[in-house]
Amino acid sequence: MGGLLGGKGDMVKPNPMPAQEPAVTAPAPSVVVPLPTAPAVVQTGITAAQVARCWPTNKEAARWADALNPAFRRFELTKDEHEAAFMAVCAQESGNGARLSESLDYQPHALIATFSAFTPELAQKYGRTADHKADQYWIGEIAYGNRGGNGPPGTGDGYANRGVGLIQQTGKTNLTTAAQYFGMGLSDYRDWQRTPEGAAMGSCFYWKDNRLNRFAEVTSRDSFKKLSAVVNRGSEFKEPKDWDKRLICYERALLAFGLRLR
Repeated sequence: MGGLLGGKGDMVKPNPMPAQEPAVTAPAPSVVVPLPTAPAVVQTGITAAQVARCWPTNKEAARWADALNPAFRRFELTKDEHEAAFMAVCAQESGNGARLSESLDYQPHALIATFSAFTPELAQKYGRTADHKADQYWIGEIAYGNRGGNGPPGTGDGYANRGVGLIQQTGKTNLTTAAQYFGMGLSDYRDWQRTPEGAAMGSCFYWKDNRLNRFAEVTSRDSFKKLSAVVNRGSEFKEPKDWDKRLICYERALLAFGLRLR
């Protein structure tokens, strides 16, 4: 029979098997996958030694390096190619950082060659001759009057808004745009441009505002010529003045950054 008999004839039920505890599986060790990190942005900057090589006649290389590096960072001149092109352009425009306010001390023949507004009679009257000094106020008024947002000659706009800073920003419209960006009045901005710190910031603002890095990505003669034309003539399709001198400045700046002309 299948069951066991007890003393009273009752069937004694077999003891049940103890319940089996469910097996506990140890959790698999977790694998930590590191999150991707953005690549570090390398800010090369410029040293005093490089400033001195780019601008060999400048006597304040350390001060200029201190002024330029914050401006380069703020306005995204982040490559050696950008900075070399900037230093070369400014070498020609500002006389290696020495001329932060445009001199209008022209002789008559230079006035005619430089500014289309001057007739031989006007050039002789206002230019520097053996008989008189250059009348820089009226040269500025005639050269820049009715241009770049300036009023006509005689309003004071042409002379007041002559070139300032490393890139020689010129004209009321350009200067007012920059002044507003920095939260300054026009007169205060022009004065600030005549200091290394202001000139560095203002010229780098102009550089970014005109997207000039696009001409400095490659170190080619053609790209730098277009860049020089935009700064000097307002259009990449025009011939920059003193091109041979500008190219010498560029080759010198490239060497300072360990680059070469392609």
